[in-house]
Amino acid sequence: MTERRSDEDYLPTEENEERAINLWDALGFDNGDEYTPDEMLDIINAKINHGELKLEEIKAALELVGD
Repeated sequence: MTERRSDEDYLPTEENEERAINLWDALGFDNGDEYTPDEMLDIINAKINHGELKLEEIKAALELVGD
């Protein structure tokens, strides 16, 4: 697992965990109950790094979840 930055946006708060879950759902990924919010973000980051997700998809998903 990757190390997170220490600023407040990356602290594992209930609100940030909910954001990760909402983003996961907005991107249309399945099996959310099998992953922790940190694992979800790691998977999303890996998909971005491997070119499987485009910036436009992330922006659209963030608009759906209101972030």
